[in-house]
Amino acid sequence: MAQVSLEVWWNGLHALFPTTKGELSTDQTKEGDTEMDDDDDQVFERFSDFMKDGGCKDSFKSLVDCLEPNPRMAKCKEHLPVLKKCMDARINYYEPILALAKATEEKTFAFAKEEIRKMDLAAMNRAQAGGD
Repeated sequence: MAQVSLEVWWNGLHALFPTTKGELSTDQTKEGDTEMDDDDDQVFERFSDFMKDGGCKDSFKSLVDCLEPNPRMAKCKEHLPVLKKCMDARINYYEPILALAKATEEKTFAFAKEEIRKMDLAAMNRAQAGGD
């Protein structure tokens, strides 16, 4: 499920902050390809610049500083509500990022709901097979 969240998030960031190669590429690069790593780095840098250019620079910097030595969101979760509250107060600027976060959450929830449905169906099939 975390993979789905990351995939949706990165795809959204790539759409919002396309690389400067001239065009937004829809071609998929192979796993482990350094071009994709370079694209991700460039997109993250553009995203960071966007975040720092808005009124929530300090909240964003606090989150990044927390994540830099050891990128584990669990230890930095107290920074997220502060950043979100700041972004909500400046919705005109941060709306694209807030919309992406909402879309990521919705798609992840839909994925989880579908996975639960599949597990329930598999359990019912096993129960029926055992009862026959």
